[in-house]
Amino acid sequence: MKNQRIYIEKKQVPDINGIFPRGFFYGDGVFETMRWKKSSPVFLQKHIERITHGALILKMPAPDGKKIVEEINECVEKSGFSDCAVKVCLVSGGSFAPFFSVPDDFQTVISISEITDNPADISLKIVFNGYSRSSSPVAGIKSLNYLGNVVAMREARESGFDDALFSSADGCVSETTCRNIFWGEKNELFTPSTDCGILPGITRGVLMDIAARNGFSVSESRLNPGDLAQAGFVFATNSVSGITPVEKISLQDLTLNFSTSVDNSYKQLTALLLKAFQW
Repeated sequence: MKNQRIYIEKKQVPDINGIFPRGFFYGDGVFETMRWKKSSPVFLQKHIERITHGALILKMPAPDGKKIVEEINECVEKSGFSDCAVKVCLVSGGSFAPFFSVPDDFQTVISISEITDNPADISLKIVFNGYSRSSSPVAGIKSLNYLGNVVAMREARESGFDDALFSSADGCVSETTCRNIFWGEKNELFTPSTDCGILPGITRGVLMDIAARNGFSVSESRLNPGDLAQAGFVFATNSVSGITPVEKISLQDLTLNFSTSVDNSYKQLTALLLKAFQW
């Protein structure tokens, strides 16, 4: 495709790569989101390792983790926020045609969003939408192609819910649009296994580790959505809100209600995670 003309709002532009990077056309890039509360995240290095892994999966040039951390520090300092959500995107560059060409560089985009309310001071109402996670090679990375999550979350909010629950390709519980999910009873804790099409979250891994070291039996599992009715508590995790109780899950023919926020095991796990995160 040597002879091309590119138009934006009917106006021809000379060099599309100078305006939009390749990732604009294909969702070709990776991102990480983390919470910055008074100081850099305790597990910042885990986020750097994951975004690096994702970039290499997409055959992007290997990012310089030290440089990314320096850029994050500088941007947060400029923002003046003491409590904020930091999103780091590596957007692939280079030729956008043909679509399968290998990126030869990337742009780093960082957004800083102030947090004024404690995200953990809520409980979630989740709807099971029947959408499934794929087993594609990019299912386990945080790619910029986030459309499935966007559509599912919009539908959930329009129906009066806070989030949507996905299933694996064979119908097992997977994850929500932006959280990993856990359930349990007393000192037993379960979460979907990685072969359920989940993105293994940083907070998920940290919580599994500290729970196991504090007397909980922790298992990665495959569970049919209806079997959640047997759970004593259900909660969800991500790197911005930490751990959030689930009060309701609406399945296609059944509504499950939970009293997670007053469950003693949930309270113990919350305290352990907040201590680990130094929040």
